[in-house]
Amino acid sequence: CDLSKELKDLDLGTATLPTHRTLGLLWNTETYSFTIKVNSVEKTFTRRGLLSVIYSVFDPIEFLQPAIIEGKLLLREMMSVTSKTDWDDPLPEPLYDKWTTWIGSLNSLESMDIPKMYSNISFADATQREVLVF
Repeated sequence: CDLSKELKDLDLGTATLPTHRTLGLLWNTETYSFTIKVNSVEKTFTRRGLLSVIYSVFDPIEFLQPAIIEGKLLLREMMSVTSKTDWDDPLPEPLYDKWTTWIGSLNSLESMDIPKMYSNISFADATQREVLVF
C-alpha cells in the first residue's frame, strides 16, 4: 500500500496505467516496455565531469552499455592525452567535439523504448501460461 499509493484505488478497466520505477528503469505499464531517464545536468568539460556523467547513468540490466562504453573509451583517451593535468582542469579542445557528440547520444536514449515482452503473442491469447520464479 505504501509503495504503490497511485495503484491502490485504480480502476484497471478504465484508468490509464501509470509509469513505475523498476530495476532502476521506468516501466511504462500501458505499453509494457522500459523507458530510459537520463540525468541531463550540465557537467564541466573535465576528467571529473566525464567520469560523473558515465557513472550517473544507472543501467542494472545493461541495456545502455553500447552508449556507456563509448564514454568509457573517451575517458581512456582523455586519460592518455592529459596525463599531466588535474581532474578539474579543462580538457584539450580536440576532444570537445567527441564529448558533445557523446553527451548528445545519451540524451537521445530517452526516446528509446525497450519492450519487456519477448513474444508477439499477448498473454490473453496464450494457450499455456506459466510463472517462473528464480
